[in-house]
Amino acid sequence: MWKKKWLAKLSALFYALLIAVGITVLNFFDTFTVLDEWAYDVFERLTLNPEAPDQVLLVKAAPKTQDQGDKTWLTLLNTLEAKKAKQIVFTFMPKRVSSDFYCKAHQYGNVFFARSIQRDVQISQNAPLQKGETEIALEPLPKLPVDCQIQFGVVDIPPHTHGIHRQQHLAFNIKGESYLALEVLAAEHFLGKPLSAFVHSATLEQEADYRVHFAKGLDEFPQLKLKRILAGGLVSELVEQRSVIIGLAHPSNLPGLHTPLAMTRNLMISMPEYHALALNTLLNEKHITTFTLQVEFVLFLILMFLNLLIYQRLTIHKTLRVTLSVMGIYVILAWLLYHQALIWLPLVEMLIAQSLLYLFDFQHKSLTSDKALRETLVEMSFKIEDRVNSESYVTDEYWAQVIVMSHDLLDLTRLIILEWQPNHAHANEINALHCSLADIDKAQRRYNKKPYTTAIKKKGALHLKQPLLKPTEVAEEQYLMPLFFDDEVQGFWVLAIETAKQPNPTRFDIGIKDLALQMGKSLYHRQQWLLRHQADQKRLMRYFHFESGALLHKALHKSITALEHRLSVLENLMNDSETPTILYDVFGGAIQVNQSMNALSHIFGLTPHKMSALGFMMEISQMEMETAQEYFRHILLEQGKIVQQVKLSASIERVYILNMQLFYYHEKSEGSEQAIKQGVLCQLFDVTQMKLQSSLKEQVAERLIFQFRNDMQSILMASQLLTSDKTGESEKEMVGGILQNKVNSHLNILNEVETQLNAELDATSTTSQFETYPVDPKEAVSEAMKNVAEAAVERQVKLQSHIPDLVSLVFAAPNALTSVISSILALLIEDAVSNTDITIDMIERDNSLIYHLKNSGFGIPNERLQDYLFNSEVEISETFKAIHVGLKWLKRWEGSLTGESQVGQGMSFELRLRSFI
Repeated sequence: MWKKKWLAKLSALFYALLIAVGITVLNFFDTFTVLDEWAYDVFERLTLNPEAPDQVLLVKAAPKTQDQGDKTWLTLLNTLEAKKAKQIVFTFMPKRVSSDFYCKAHQYGNVFFARSIQRDVQISQNAPLQKGETEIALEPLPKLPVDCQIQFGVVDIPPHTHGIHRQQHLAFNIKGESYLALEVLAAEHFLGKPLSAFVHSATLEQEADYRVHFAKGLDEFPQLKLKRILAGGLVSELVEQRSVIIGLAHPSNLPGLHTPLAMTRNLMISMPEYHALALNTLLNEKHITTFTLQVEFVLFLILMFLNLLIYQRLTIHKTLRVTLSVMGIYVILAWLLYHQALIWLPLVEMLIAQSLLYLFDFQHKSLTSDKALRETLVEMSFKIEDRVNSESYVTDEYWAQVIVMSHDLLDLTRLIILEWQPNHAHANEINALHCSLADIDKAQRRYNKKPYTTAIKKKGALHLKQPLLKPTEVAEEQYLMPLFFDDEVQGFWVLAIETAKQPNPTRFDIGIKDLALQMGKSLYHRQQWLLRHQADQKRLMRYFHFESGALLHKALHKSITALEHRLSVLENLMNDSETPTILYDVFGGAIQVNQSMNALSHIFGLTPHKMSALGFMMEISQMEMETAQEYFRHILLEQGKIVQQVKLSASIERVYILNMQLFYYHEKSEGSEQAIKQGVLCQLFDVTQMKLQSSLKEQVAERLIFQFRNDMQSILMASQLLTSDKTGESEKEMVGGILQNKVNSHLNILNEVETQLNAELDATSTTSQFETYPVDPKEAVSEAMKNVAEAAVERQVKLQSHIPDLVSLVFAAPNALTSVISSILALLIEDAVSNTDITIDMIERDNSLIYHLKNSGFGIPNERLQDYLFNSEVEISETFKAIHVGLKWLKRWEGSLTGESQVGQGMSFELRLRSFI
């Protein structure tokens, strides 16, 4: 692991070094010159309020004045000297002037003239001079007296980059001799010192240049026309202590020089104006310092290594933001250094180097992430296949079972399952019944032809007009069904059904789709197992041949889909379970609540989603906080289990067993399996049936004991009569008959008890065949009175019940019997007069138990009551509808209900049920 980390770091250092070297080499060949100059132009435009003093006065003369001799130029020279100009710079050599003019210039000592370069052949000024390449010379000097020699500098067209002039020459190399440029000569005189050491160190092989500042536009430069000066319009303050540069204005029909001003102000300037800007740059000592290639290389190297250290600690998402921030810092730093320290950073090269470093880092991290993702994908896919037992999908036994089951379910005559193999166009048989791959013509085994392509587009069963399987003696219809998994074809299913046994189309289509869905999934797992088997033999295939060349994201999507299918099965299994279940995390928060628990919560007013495990335990078991906390500690810390009976009551009453215990995730680590706590499983098992059966047994036992005790007294007296000598034969015969009847009665009772106790009871079922069983008639009355108590209070009616202490059990269902009595009481309450009683009496007669329910009320005509009770065609209220439901129950219980009503007196009902014992 540490070797990989060091190799990654060395690789990053190598790329940083490579970027620094590459940028430096490209810079040596002026690859970035255009971009660099463009950046310079932008910075020039962004100059804020330049405060450099204007030390240059530009005097423009018409071109025709060059030949006007002493009359013009000597007058101008004397005028400027009289106004105390610090120096006078001619950008040309005046013509037709006398030696007096040059002698005056020599006498003043601050007058400079320009000598232009003359060429026989025009070549680029940026190209290095080679001997014999072209013949160049300086413009000849006029013949002057020995004591009237003049000072001159050389002028030429400024250097340019793709037609844009941004620089000016420092010196010229002509025939092996070095000459200072006119602006440099004038600037050194004006400042009284050499500009810098590098001006005089220009070698004979190459000329040196400097950048001209264009931030102060020509509009801000003081300018005068020669005509005005000669007319006496010159002010001393305008000339004094300034360098006066005199040039010939370029004709309007000739274009000027393209400079950065042409881009910002759409302005082209003349040569004298360019000389003035260049001289002003030197006088303000604003020559820009640039770095040599060696310094630039060191700078790039430092920046690359520093940024590399930063990138190593950043994620792939943060790297872009940091890169943009660093590039912004480069721009700001370059701008500040340019305007404050006159240092020109290689900004473009720095930005390009930073971008290249970012691209390398992005690619490196992407590849690393992709490799990790690929490894995770393979491992996850294999883990999924381990869980689904993919090996079983490769066995012939499994596919034989699939074939037989499909044949039996759909009543098929023949069928064959074909596998789609990536990078193969021919069919491969998995299994078949009553046919084989040989029954398909070779020309029809190619997947890239019809009817396979048609079936894929349809994504459903295709009724084949031209059969794939060779025909048999039996007339049959053939279908082709593509087998998909995650919207990708895994194979095909060819099936045939006898024409005479055409099934219901809807059921047939549904059956095919359901089976095809599972077949496609099985084929996918089969292919995954085969791939893994190959990968185990050749480990490199785990990463470079995964999914048989399929794209990574598709393979990942397939694995996730397979996992989702498996999770869906487990979630649906839990969600559809009839046992109310909640999954809590280890902190007691609800993770999942199944449908049964939601339904139960709705009935009993629980909120498991909003309650913690502790709160839910307290709510349903009605226990104290301290007890619940102790139970929860027992579960989490001692891996214990809580089992407790709870009772929930609302409109119905149910009894449950609360079961709470830990559930674990088993993980293999270092060869051993570890159980990791995942949370708490809470389940409620409905034991209402068991509780009801237990109650029934108690009631039956109680009744049997009472009945048998009474009968034993009679049997004992009868046996005494039989053994008495005083009893006659006729009396003994009568007593024997009584004993026989008692014994038979007891046997019948025991048989009936056995039948009822063996029945599976359900207190709430409405469809079970065991809807009738012995129940306590007194409990039904008590529950019914509770149900209507609120309505009775509102009507100011009192409920009175007269129930014997001991009564027989009756055949009914407890909740249903309660509903029947409640509906009758509700009707009596609605009809009752305020401050009256409703009585409930109970008597036993002829193996029946009879309820008498009566009120003192308004009453209705008896005929109408009978219609309301027993005529289903008349419109009735909700209360009578509830009684109609009760009548259906009574019919099942072999019971009856009669009612009577008298206007002004009220209503009465008689409810008759069969007695059990």
